[in-house]
Amino acid sequence: MDYLTFFILFVTSLVLIPSNGVDEKVMPLISKLLLQVNELEERMKMHESIIKDQELAILRLVEEKTDCFKIPVKCNETETNGIQQRATSGGGVAFNAYMGQSMENPVAGQAIIFYKVVTNIGGHYNKQTGIFTSPDNGVYVFSWTIYCEPNGYIYTDLVVNSRPYGQMQCKAGISRNSITGVTVAAIKQGDVVFVSTEWYKGRIESFSNVRSSFSGWKIF
Repeated sequence: MDYLTFFILFVTSLVLIPSNGVDEKVMPLISKLLLQVNELEERMKMHESIIKDQELAILRLVEEKTDCFKIPVKCNETETNGIQQRATSGGGVAFNAYMGQSMENPVAGQAIIFYKVVTNIGGHYNKQTGIFTSPDNGVYVFSWTIYCEPNGYIYTDLVVNSRPYGQMQCKAGISRNSITGVTVAAIKQGDVVFVSTEWYKGRIESFSNVRSSFSGWKIF
C-alpha cells in the first residue's frame, strides 16, 4: 500500500465518523485535503503518461542506433564500399599489402611480393607481382616494413623503375628485429614502384602478429 492510498483511506475514515465525533472546524480542512489529493492523483497520472511516452521514444532511438551492431558485416561493407567509391571517383590512389608467410630465399634485385592486400584504392597495386604502377604524375608516400629473423640481416631498396629510391637495413641479434622505411617520391604516369633485396642472411619473416608489408598513397 502506497502513502497516497493510505492517506485517502485515513481521510475517508474521518469523514465516516459521526459528525458529533468530529470537530466542525476539521471538516472544511478534510474537504480541502480531499480536493488536493484528487489533483495530485491527476497530476501523477499525467506524469506517468509522459514518462511512458519518453521511454518509448528512447527505446525507438536505441533500436535505430544499434542497427549497425545487429548486422555489422553489412554496415562495414557499406562503409568500405562508400570510401572506395568516393576515393576512386575523386582520383584517390592508395594501397596496403603484406606477406602472408615468411620468405626463405628472396632473390636479389627482384620484387618482393606482398600478396595479402588490405587496401587497393584505384586498383594500381598488383598482388601477383608486388609492383605498384602509377596511374598519373604525382607525389606519393611509400612505406615498407621488413622483419628479419634472429641473427639475420636484410638490405632492402624501394625501387622506382630500375633506380633505388630509398634504402634500409634490418639487422637482428638474438631475437627478431624489424625496420620501417618511408620515402616521398615524385613519379610519372606508368612508373613502377616495388621493394627488392640487395643481400641478406636469413629469411624475411611474416606471419599472424609479425607482418612485413608495403604501402603507398598519393599526396597530390
